[in-house]
Amino acid sequence: MALGAGVTVLALLYALDPALVRSWLPDGAGSAAPLPAETAAPAAAPKEELLPGRPTVEQPFAGSPAKRWAEGADAIEVPKATAVGGVPAAEIRAALERTRKFLVAANLDRDVLYGAEPAEALALLDPLMGRTVDRIRKSLDKPGEDNDPTWPVTRFDRDEVRLADEAVKVRGRMEVTENEQGVPRIRADYTFVYPLARAEGGGEVARTVVRRVLDVDVLHGPRWEHTEGTLWMYGYNGDIANDTCDEHDGFIHPQFVADRYANPATGEERDPYDRSRPVEEWAGKGRVPGGLKDLSRSRTGPFGPGPGPEPVRGPGRWCSFPRPALPRPVRFARSCDRTVVRTRVRPGKSLDRTTA
Repeated sequence: MALGAGVTVLALLYALDPALVRSWLPDGAGSAAPLPAETAAPAAAPKEELLPGRPTVEQPFAGSPAKRWAEGADAIEVPKATAVGGVPAAEIRAALERTRKFLVAANLDRDVLYGAEPAEALALLDPLMGRTVDRIRKSLDKPGEDNDPTWPVTRFDRDEVRLADEAVKVRGRMEVTENEQGVPRIRADYTFVYPLARAEGGGEVARTVVRRVLDVDVLHGPRWEHTEGTLWMYGYNGDIANDTCDEHDGFIHPQFVADRYANPATGEERDPYDRSRPVEEWAGKGRVPGGLKDLSRSRTGPFGPGPGPEPVRGPGRWCSFPRPALPRPVRFARSCDRTVVRTRVRPGKSLDRTTA
């Protein structure tokens, strides 16, 4: 009887002041202390909060692991550069900086997020990549199922949604290794969390979580045909959590509560904040009907006001970019599959500029 009364009192307090109740949790459960920079893949997915907050315009990252992440361009840190594969450290550093600029221009520039052409990002790509760059430009001019600019660029329809907060949360890292041809390869793996509200107003907030993985080859010297001061993108990969996936108009379309109830789905559970698992593990599976696990949902029952905008299990969409095996060129997949565009290089010859 006493336990039941205590639970009732706690439930009432939580309804009146959720932040106060969460502050009583041990070991900072619900703590917003910033995380240190990521230097390697985490061992596991982030833990779910016992009493997750519900996102609002005032607190758009409530209940999300991303509230402890760094914000914006400052979150994309360039690691210390060393010589790799005979390429001097200074050139590695310059390539890392260009990779960072591309990520910022393609995923954080406010005009681009609202549909503008990512001119700065495109200018960074080596024009000798040929059809790869042309295809991205074509996707911007005439988007479609086989030409979708949201493969490499984050864009929302400004008539549909707006950023609920100036901050976009970002977490990830860049690493440099040597590929099978002795060429330094940068892998940039970052997750971007966008808090979004309906363009017409209202207090409801939904979050779209976009994970981007870029592989950039650092070409050096006369052995390779390339343009100095640009990026040679070997491939790109990624996931988009909370997107309808089936509107091929060049924008990401997040779902809100009403959308999810109108289009219920079930499927494999996934956690878009789980950076412990390589993106290749899910890439190529296309749309999973449901399957989103966003830890930001408010719980039903005595400790929550009802279902929030991002379900733990149930309605949702997950779009992925399949990562095909080399060296066979790939064709664009159907549904929500996003195909990696890759270019291949051959020692001592002109570059093979074939793209899928």
